[in-house]
Amino acid sequence: MGLEQDLANLIAEELTEVDKRKDCLGRAALSLAEFNLNSATYVVYLRSLWADHGEKSVEVSYKGNIRDAIKKAESKFMRENNRSGIQAEYTVEVKVDDLSFDVPGKYWRKYCTRKR
Repeated sequence: MGLEQDLANLIAEELTEVDKRKDCLGRAALSLAEFNLNSATYVVYLRSLWADHGEKSVEVSYKGNIRDAIKKAESKFMRENNRSGIQAEYTVEVKVDDLSFDVPGKYWRKYCTRKR
């Protein structure tokens, strides 16, 4: 098999993946009609600013509202690192159907202990 055939196969595989992604996005769009932000699944990542000194980063998946998801992640971070405060970078995702989407900071920063 030559390079042209390999490229054709790769393109065909990519097109199949694009079609699958498009189907998932379509289902997610339909799910928004029944989507409730107060009972959604959020994933909060707190990446420690002191990780290279042995401190742990945390990831918390929480079904409920975004404020409680952040509070749960912060509590876990402080407990696991024996801290009274947060020195970490936050990332928040929300799951819609089978997909995860980054939540812009303007929707969750106000709930963070660490202010930026």
